[in-house]
Amino acid sequence: MLISTSRKPSQKTRKFCKNFSHATVSSYVNRGKMNMRELLLKALELGEVNIAVVHEIKGNPSRITFYSNKGEVLLVLLINVTLTNERLHISPKNLTVVSEVEKLNSLAEIFTFPLVEEDNA
Repeated sequence: MLISTSRKPSQKTRKFCKNFSHATVSSYVNRGKMNMRELLLKALELGEVNIAVVHEIKGNPSRITFYSNKGEVLLVLLINVTLTNERLHISPKNLTVVSEVEKLNSLAEIFTFPLVEEDNA
């Protein structure tokens, strides 16, 4: 998956995207002046199947829109993020998707994480 930001992201949003890409073993690209078409072409160039665009409100990450490599919206998640100065130490091989909402099961396909019935953490 290719992770990017909306235009002119804040430092918090860029930091969130870098941590998010590290945790999910995804590529991160600084969007700059790229439009969605150019972002889709960049994803294809990098061999990525899906794109996640992180949007912000008042400088804070607020929404992640997941797109297919054809530009179709797969899922929109509203998020509330609290950032710390600590680096996330998450082993992606240990990540799974646990969902009680059937429509959110598509996250397992987007992230290529296994979908499990219940959280064993």
